[in-house]
Amino acid sequence: MDKITAMPPVLEVRDYSLDYRTHAGPFSALKHINLEIARGEVLGLVGESGSGKTSLVWSIMRYLPGNAWEKSGAIRLSGEELGDKSEREMRAIRGRRMSMVFQDPSTSLNPTLSLGRQLSEVLVHRPGRRPKPGSIRSGSRRRS
Repeated sequence: MDKITAMPPVLEVRDYSLDYRTHAGPFSALKHINLEIARGEVLGLVGESGSGKTSLVWSIMRYLPGNAWEKSGAIRLSGEELGDKSEREMRAIRGRRMSMVFQDPSTSLNPTLSLGRQLSEVLVHRPGRRPKPGSIRSGSRRRS
């Protein structure tokens, strides 16, 4: 009988806590966050303003400001600890293996261009990545 090996989650956040250093002292932004996203799963972060959604995503993307203090936990992409990666290594990962859609897509996406065209630009501007001919369709489709 073959031994089945479980695939690690695509994204795993374990017991992650984050503070920001402020003039008034530390501000606890995230406390003991745990989540897993398996291949093919989609996760939407929903919460009130100031609840930590952006801080969590900035932590995952490794875009933390200088006053951020990661108190505990781990963030892993396909089993690789992102906290151990250099900025150069993270630049190679961002946009190729992970990316983020900002909270307000109206400031990130151009409403005068099709979504397909905008997404294809990401591929065109990344070395070694090109969309397959015919894979991106321009124009909009509307259901009647």
